[in-house]
Amino acid sequence: MLYLAWTGATGFLDQWPDATGIGRIVQTSSELVYAVGAVLCVVTTVRARRWAGVARRAWITGATLAGGLAPVVWGGAPIWLSLVTGGASLGLALGLLWMLRRGFPPGESTV
Repeated sequence: MLYLAWTGATGFLDQWPDATGIGRIVQTSSELVYAVGAVLCVVTTVRARRWAGVARRAWITGATLAGGLAPVVWGGAPIWLSLVTGGASLGLALGLLWMLRRGFPPGESTV
């Protein structure tokens, strides 16, 4: 998750100067959302668990939007590809969160 936070943050910083138009701005901003969300997912897994749901939803939303919009707004791909890549990003995000929850079941001590 921390590696994903790093890739999201660096993607945001690299792309922001070239983010012209609403699509690129939304896609680039969603990379920042999933970077911050990934860090918060890690933190809320071991501390402040009551905020874990918010952090996870933010990360899922950011990852899905970033993955779904990137081929269209940066590469000029067809819209149907945006749906495929967005769905794949959503599936991967849900899978990673499932693994994160399996590693730290609710109610168990993590310290």
